[in-house]
Amino acid sequence: MKKNFLIMYFWGLFFPILSFSLNYNMPLSVPLINSNNFYFKRQEVDKEKTNFILAVQNNDLDLLKKLEKKGVKVNKSPILNKNLLSTAVYYQAQDTSNYFIKTDNKQVNEISSDTTLAIQNAVLKENAEILKTLLDNGANIRQKDGRGKDIYDLATRFGKGRMVKILRDKELEKFRKSNKK
Repeated sequence: MKKNFLIMYFWGLFFPILSFSLNYNMPLSVPLINSNNFYFKRQEVDKEKTNFILAVQNNDLDLLKKLEKKGVKVNKSPILNKNLLSTAVYYQAQDTSNYFIKTDNKQVNEISSDTTLAIQNAVLKENAEILKTLLDNGANIRQKDGRGKDIYDLATRFGKGRMVKILRDKELEKFRKSNKK
C-alpha cells in the first residue's frame, strides 16, 4: 500500500514538470533550475509586457495607463491568443474593457487569433453590462466569427437565455429606429 502511495505521490509531483517541458520544448531541468530566468518558447518574456497583460486581466486601469505612457505595446494576450478587448471581456474586467472600447474601437468587431469576437466572450461569461456596452459601441450582432457562427448561434447553443433577450431587444430597437425614418 505504501509503495502505491509513493508512486502516485511521485507521479503527481513529476508529471506537471514533464508536461511543461514537453509542451515548450525545454530540457526537463529548466523549470526547476532556472526559476529566475524563465523562458517561454525559448524567448525571454518582457516583464513590462507581462505586467501589461496582468493589468488587463486584473482590471488595473492605473497600471495599464502607466505602462502605455512608458511606451509598452501589446497587441494580444499570449496566453489566450485574443486581442486586448477580448482578453479584458474574458476576464470580466469592466474598466479595462471600457478603456479599450474608447481608445481602440476597431477591436469591438475584430476577430481574435482564436477565431472569437469580444461579444462572444461577454455572452459566454453572461456579463450583461459589458455586452450592453459593446452593443452601444457598435458591436455587430450578426457578424460571423472565424468558425462561421454568429452570436445568436452561440447564445442559443449554450443556453444563455438572458443574453439572447438582450441581443433581441437591441435588434428590435435598431429595427424600430430604422422604420421610424
